[in-house]
Amino acid sequence: MKLFHVGDVITVATYRLVSPGYIDGLCDFLEFLTGERPFTHQISRFIKECQPGILRQYPQFSLPAFQQAIDVLIEITKSDVSCKEQVDEWLIQIMSGEHGVLGLPLQGPAKDMLEVHPMSPGHHERIDPESELLEKMPAHRIISI
Repeated sequence: MKLFHVGDVITVATYRLVSPGYIDGLCDFLEFLTGERPFTHQISRFIKECQPGILRQYPQFSLPAFQQAIDVLIEITKSDVSCKEQVDEWLIQIMSGEHGVLGLPLQGPAKDMLEVHPMSPGHHERIDPESELLEKMPAHRIISI
């Protein structure tokens, strides 16, 4: 068990990047859940593997009220203007129970963290990152470093 920011958990629950640590925060979270750090091209697969477990731990994120909150988030992020402040405000609203998202057992000094358990063994498929990339694009477009 480990504490993670509610934005990290919501990112995996919704496929919407609201992690305050952006991609690095998301990758840290996915690494904890799976025991393997994803390469950029693997993030989507890792989220698909982790999402059911997150929704089991926090069913609040699959309720209709939360889906309505996601609709608000989608509206916020439609503009071409930077929306970091609006997304941060949306997260604060979620944590305070607005948008009908109630009962999150928030922890930590700022009450912005959720307790998360890693995935059970066997729920994550380990695939060599280069092999997985070769499945997605032609070899002549891949540069190994």
